This record gives sequence, C-alpha cells and structure tokens, in this order.
Amino acid sequence: GDSPIFEDFTNIMVALFFGAGPIAGDEVIFHYMAGNWVDGFPASFKYVTMDQWLDFMGSGVDYQPCQFFVDMNELMLHNVESPYDDYFSQISVPIYNVSCAGGFGELTKYAFDKIGSTDVTHFIPALDTPENALFDFGHIDIFLAENAETVMWESMLNWVNTH
Repeated sequence: GDSPIFEDFTNIMVALFFGAGPIAGDEVIFHYMAGNWVDGFPASFKYVTMDQWLDFMGSGVDYQPCQFFVDMNELMLHNVESPYDDYFSQISVPIYNVSCAGGFGELTKYAFDKIGSTDVTHFIPALDTPENALFDFGHIDIFLAENAETVMWESMLNWVNTH
C-alpha cells in the first residue's frame, strides 16, 4: 500500500530504498544491500530476497540513539577531538577488519593508524568497480546474501584458522 510517511511512495518502494539506497547521504556510498536499479531507484535486490529484507527489518529495533551517530561521525570524520580513540594504541591483538565496498568500505580503515597491533588485515571485497559502489555488495549482504559464504565467510574462516 501507500507509505504513510513518504508521499508518492509505496511501502515496498520505501523498503527497497532503505535496503539499497544511499541511506547515509550522497557523500558516503553506504547501503545495506546491493540493488538492481531502474530509472534511478532500486527495483529489487541483487543477492537478497524481499522476504529476507522484510524479516530482517522486522527483527531489528526501529530506532538507534542519536548519540550513536554523533559518536560515529566524530570518529570517522575526524572533525572533533573524541575520547573514543584515546586508547587505540594499547590494542595489540590481531585484527581482521571486515567490510564491503558498498558498506562502510574504505571508511573502516580510518582508525588503524592509531591501533597498536602490528597484525592488521583489511578485507573489503568489491564485486563491482569503485564508481559503481552504490550498486555493490552492501553492509547486510555480509550476512544475508545468497553468495555471502563465498564472498565473505570463507575469507573470515581462513583468517581465523591462521590466527
């Protein structure tokens, strides 16, 4: 039916946008799942069914504290002094940084110059070109995508087994 929140959109269109659209704005190409786009709007998902996405949305909380976004932006954008990275240099365990090109991608590397560990591996697979990051493997694709086992999980398991 029609969305009660977004005029001229159906509920399915809103669900598709919040799944495959750039929900962090145009500056950061972050999305939950890779989408198939038609006329500038996601029409379906590449690796996840609509039922999987609706189930996922239904099992989550419908809000996140505003402070979470404030703290995340402070860390990722380096725009203010933040206490959250004051002790990063004391972290010495091996780290496997997992993201994906359509999720937070390269932005996840922001703090590793402050980390004390000498064993850091970044795993940020891309299934498309950098200019097509909006259509690439997304944040929730890591868990739900039909190809998550081969794209993400095998590498994670291999890293764990070698550490």
